[in-house]
Amino acid sequence: MKVCSRENANVAAVGTATAVSLLGDGILYSALPSVYEKIGLRPIQVGILLSVNRWIRVFTNRWAARTVDRMDRRFLFTVSLAVMSLVTFSYAVLDGGWFAVAVLSRLLWGVCWSFIRQLGLVVVKEIGSTSSLGQRTGLYEGIARTGTLVGYVLGGAGVDTIG
Repeated sequence: MKVCSRENANVAAVGTATAVSLLGDGILYSALPSVYEKIGLRPIQVGILLSVNRWIRVFTNRWAARTVDRMDRRFLFTVSLAVMSLVTFSYAVLDGGWFAVAVLSRLLWGVCWSFIRQLGLVVVKEIGSTSSLGQRTGLYEGIARTGTLVGYVLGGAGVDTIG
């Protein structure tokens, strides 16, 4: 596998977009358990907020897979990233009595993630030969998961710095 091939450049682009989409989620996972009392949450609510986006995917992953095969993939990816970004930014602006809205936001985030994840894997699979599928998958996952890692670090640093 060529390190700088066109296939790898496309996989890296999709991986980078995926990484950016995971920044806010990583921040939430590292910051929320540290600040929940300050924002008026109970520990059970923290657990719900941090898990509901995963539970919804049990139901939406199959739907996303079928939809990806029927609709324009670039459109689905763009819409999913845009909605996911708006939902992530909503966490920062919600004020008082926001738990129900935050749960709905996390559910929507999970639906978007079903599409982003499915689309990323489809791109990786279809972009080149099967002989380098494992390498492309590793490249995609390695780049994509840096978003979560950076989010964890930023969230922790933000809590320590800002409070």
